[in-house]
Amino acid sequence: MLKALISSILLIMLNPSKSSPMFPFSADSETKWRVVNDGVMGGLSQATLTYDKEGIAHWTGAISLENNGGFSSIRSPQRDYQLGEFKGFRARVKGDGRKYGITLRNVTYFNGISYT
Repeated sequence: MLKALISSILLIMLNPSKSSPMFPFSADSETKWRVVNDGVMGGLSQATLTYDKEGIAHWTGAISLENNGGFSSIRSPQRDYQLGEFKGFRARVKGDGRKYGITLRNVTYFNGISYT
């Protein structure tokens, strides 16, 4: 098993009139992100997402290549975020030195166009 995924994430949308995070990570069900591991395909990877008092998410776990697995992801709640006024985004991430990807979608359903 490969150990330690990204250890903390702070996502800030770049809005000229605001400098606070768009996604203040918390256990509140309205803003709660979810973990999707390779178990959806029979894999054995395990990861969790926890939140601290400063609004930072901690995504940790272990990736397993057993049973054709090998991934873990976190996803925001699916809804229309009204991002028209934003110019971009900034993510501050502490990791373990591996490469990670970010996927953005412009629709609320999973099979739409995505940008990686």
